Amino acid sequence: MDVYIFRHAASNYRQGMVNLVEANDLTLDGIIDTTNSAADLAKRLEKLSKGALLPVQLSSSPFGRCLHSSKIIDETLTNAGFLAHPIKISNNLGEVGNFEWYLFNALVKGGKIEYEGETFDVNPDLTNPQNLKITRYFRTDSAHKLAWNARQSLPKSCLDRVDTFERYHSVVKRLSSELETILSFDAQIQVICTHEGLTGEFIEQISKSQDAYLNMGMYFGARNEGGIWVPYDCQKGAINYDNS
Repeated sequence: MDVYIFRHAASNYRQGMVNLVEANDLTLDGIIDTTNSAADLAKRLEKLSKGALLPVQLSSSPFGRCLHSSKIIDETLTNAGFLAHPIKISNNLGEVGNFEWYLFNALVKGGKIEYEGETFDVNPDLTNPQNLKITRYFRTDSAHKLAWNARQSLPKSCLDRVDTFERYHSVVKRLSSELETILSFDAQIQVICTHEGLTGEFIEQISKSQDAYLNMGMYFGARNEGGIWVPYDCQKGAINYDNS
């Protein structure tokens, strides 16, 4: 079985978890990018299926930006003649749990920040002594491995929140669990819309780079071979290697 995994497109980040009808969180550029990527997928599927327009099942994160992306993908594939089943919403595909981008970015890059009424400096020589790029910092759970001197330099309120960030192995396990569930679906074409954090393991396999990541509004394919999911195809230009 093949699955196509989209990262949600550029978003206003105004919506968290919402119902499908309310989902409307993409920017204009995000809408355009998702439409173009879905059209690219439709052409790819038409060639692979040799003209047979097969049934499609979309599964999405419950966050507005993914649901909005999924609705566009659904509409584009339907207009191309594919039979799309109702979009399934899965918490397994949701954003990294308890994550605070503001704090995470500060741990990676340093700088003066304010959190819960306290203003303080984050010294990246302490919090990111190996000078890891953002994706590598996340995928190695470096925020959970701060040295004693790094922890001493940060307020308790900040540390308490950082300690609750979902760990990378948990994020990877959620996507893996969703992929196993998909094996039981009837539709011959499976499409997932999720967040960048969940795609890291696949992107590293495709790109052979520890720092690469999937661009917003784009997709790659995963194939089940003897019970193991492996990447097998990727939209042109979908992988970004410049992760500073």
